[in-house]
Amino acid sequence: MENNKTLSLLIILALIAGVALGYYYPKNTEKKVIESIQPVAISDNPSITIATINQKDNSFDINAQYPQFTLADSSFNAKISNIINEKISEFKKNSEDNLKAVKETATAENPAPTDWQFYFKADWTPVQINKDYISFVVNMYYFSGGAHGNNEVYAFNYDLKNKKEITFNDFIGGSQETLKAISSLATKDVISQRASFGEPEKTVKKELEEGGTSPDAKNFNEFTFSNDTLTIYYQKYQVGPGALGMLKSSFDKSSLEKQSITSKYFK
Repeated sequence: MENNKTLSLLIILALIAGVALGYYYPKNTEKKVIESIQPVAISDNPSITIATINQKDNSFDINAQYPQFTLADSSFNAKISNIINEKISEFKKNSEDNLKAVKETATAENPAPTDWQFYFKADWTPVQINKDYISFVVNMYYFSGGAHGNNEVYAFNYDLKNKKEITFNDFIGGSQETLKAISSLATKDVISQRASFGEPEKTVKKELEEGGTSPDAKNFNEFTFSNDTLTIYYQKYQVGPGALGMLKSSFDKSSLEKQSITSKYFK
């Protein structure tokens, strides 16, 4: 019950921060602002600092926020920060390159667009944050030119007691058999999600087993976990066409145990 209250409070704090950011952007400037949230006054949860990056001018509209944890190792916090900042730098370069290319090939019949506003947004959602573990996901959406925008997802997991990041291999105890079992479950789940597109199940199954849900740990790098649920997030195009959007697969502890899948990170 305390964990649920904690998670609810953290989500509310993150939403409040996001709403507040939506009302104000510095004009024609770029800066990184660090806003501190006081340690959560429930149990002995780690304190959280929310980092925000805002820029709004004639070219870019950037709004990103991500957490930093005072009880976690500095390398874990740096990894979170670096991914966000690297993605923003990549987005800005791609936007500028795309606009330059369009202008260079523009003609009187097909003039360069004048209304492109390059947009980047990143926000985070906590799954569990307590005295033992940190588990959360960052969702990004950006438009850097072209017909449509793009999405990316990154998940982070950390063991506070042992001061180390939790990889997917850690979560499954390095077991190849467990990896194969989760791969099979993920394949079945994605097939069911793609059924509405009318694709032949046999074709989809072969595609997934050879690609996005094959028993390769890197296919499941983006995952979060709670006391009783494992969630796997797929990058766009990883498990199907872009029209599918961003898919994920969630498995509760009891259903995993029926497949002889266990983890020391489940309570």
